[in-house]
Amino acid sequence: MKIKKTAVMAGSILSFSLFAAGCGREEPQTLREQAQAAQEELEQAREDAAELIADSEDEAVEILSDARDDAEQEVRDAKQEADEMVNQAERKLNQKLEQLTEDELVKPETQTSQTDVDVIIREEEVAPKSPSEAVEEAD
Repeated sequence: MKIKKTAVMAGSILSFSLFAAGCGREEPQTLREQAQAAQEELEQAREDAAELIADSEDEAVEILSDARDDAEQEVRDAKQEADEMVNQAERKLNQKLEQLTEDELVKPETQTSQTDVDVIIREEEVAPKSPSEAVEEAD
């Protein structure tokens, strides 16, 4: 049994030695392959990052462009609204002015100016007086 154990142990050692020897020879190749794969992954990651940055820049430019367009539209809308308000105010003022002008054209007949008052006073001074007033003035 002891021989069997020794043989198994020797076989195990031999297998391990062969495995270690095989790994030793393949290790530089495996490390190179891993390094190459890591380098390729790094390059791919850089390309992906560059694409993401470009996409982000394009998206940012698009967002800013949309925001600028929206702001310009709001300015145009506000200006148009202000113009409409000014036009409406002008129309109201013109209507008031026309109404005042019409009122002035109608009212001069009914209103008495200062010259009209002066004329009326003079007419009363010159107008003939009743006989009793004339007698009183004569006294």
